[in-house]
Amino acid sequence: MRFLLPFAAWFLIGFVGIVAMATQIGLDDLRAVEGAPEIGDMGLRIVLVIQPAILLAIAVAAGVALQDRAGLASWLTARLRGERVPLVSVQSVGGALALTAALALVALFVDLVFRLAAPADFAGLPGAPLATLPRVSALLYGGITEELMLRYGLMTALAAIGTMLFVRKEGRRRPALMWTVVILVALAFGVGHLPALAAMVEPSGLLVVRTVLLNAMLGILYGWLYWRYGLEHAILSHGFTHGVFWLAGPFMAALAGAV
Repeated sequence: MRFLLPFAAWFLIGFVGIVAMATQIGLDDLRAVEGAPEIGDMGLRIVLVIQPAILLAIAVAAGVALQDRAGLASWLTARLRGERVPLVSVQSVGGALALTAALALVALFVDLVFRLAAPADFAGLPGAPLATLPRVSALLYGGITEELMLRYGLMTALAAIGTMLFVRKEGRRRPALMWTVVILVALAFGVGHLPALAAMVEPSGLLVVRTVLLNAMLGILYGWLYWRYGLEHAILSHGFTHGVFWLAGPFMAALAGAV
């Protein structure tokens, strides 16, 4: 039960995000892609769910199985294993949210600089969705499912392997290892957003750099929070980032258009 119960809980939580996102993908656009399967709408929706569900299962399995070896933690996993762990502190949550808000605003400012430097590159890029359902879907998939895949899965696996190979018992090399892992996973997080960018617009080199840079910046924060405070802090921070973007993003976009 040390593995099965937390695995099932985290997988089901992340699976909600997969289903929510799959309902928002336009099937007509997907069918326009070369090599898309010629099946009905329901079959295509199922295909959209199966692949990320497999990746999610692998990531959650790695996280649950390797988090102790990696020196990382999840409050929910610990509680489901019967461990008596205290609730996260209000101070750590408040600090995480403050850091998130600050870095999200910095990311919006950097995005504004990119837009002012090359406005033509952003001409075909659609704005953020204003409807509630797409926003909720993005929050569930981005804030939870992506964190389970990238931080709980990939980051935990790399940290566990690195710890076994490079960290001595006294742990002197651990900070260097963890920062390396945090940055590598953050870069993977940034690169992972490029297919979505390519689906919306023909990306220029500047758009590619901007997309990887902004997501990697935020990914470093999420990874650091996971390392220092636990997985739930990373999830909370990622979800809160969406909220900051929803509130401040339209203002920054309007400012870009007015300059």
